[in-house]
Amino acid sequence: MRARRYIPFLGLLIMTLVGVAFAANQPASARLQTGGTPEASPVGNASPVASTETPVDSGIVTLVFWYQQNSTGEVLQLSPVKSDGFVYTRGIAKTDEEGGRVVFEEPRNEGYPRIRVGKDTYFDAAPIYPGDPTSVQRWYYYNDDPSLRPATMVMQITGIRGDYDGWTGTATFISRGSDQGGILIIAISPPA
Repeated sequence: MRARRYIPFLGLLIMTLVGVAFAANQPASARLQTGGTPEASPVGNASPVASTETPVDSGIVTLVFWYQQNSTGEVLQLSPVKSDGFVYTRGIAKTDEEGGRVVFEEPRNEGYPRIRVGKDTYFDAAPIYPGDPTSVQRWYYYNDDPSLRPATMVMQITGIRGDYDGWTGTATFISRGSDQGGILIIAISPPA
């Protein structure tokens, strides 16, 4: 009876030995193929070492803000973010240059959203498919459930005035909840 208890272990041992013997008989190139694999970054103290190479400037600019609904709930107030390591929260705008706003139904933009950054830089959102107003905002929910947060909404935007006039890109809103605000990331590239 005791011998039956060891049969599964004996089978596993035999399969392992066969696998090792098979791998040992393969040519070196079949066991270790690194020709198409890029070299890994150097590692010091089990942590990646920062690259000393200067990244190539793509011309893309990224602006990051904290947003919070105003008292009427119709406008998002923008303020700077502050960080504690990797955690970002709402900072305090000391001047108009450090803040802004988002109006989702701006009459001067045919009823589509308009974003103001600082005092005089404006971005207008537009439908991805001209004539289809439902394609202005694209929401992404966890499990496709609109009641769950966090959630993400993306709009395509174009700079219409100020420092980024003519620049194009996206405005990504990462929502923590209707009364909790969130993060706005504007990623834009210069005119071609």
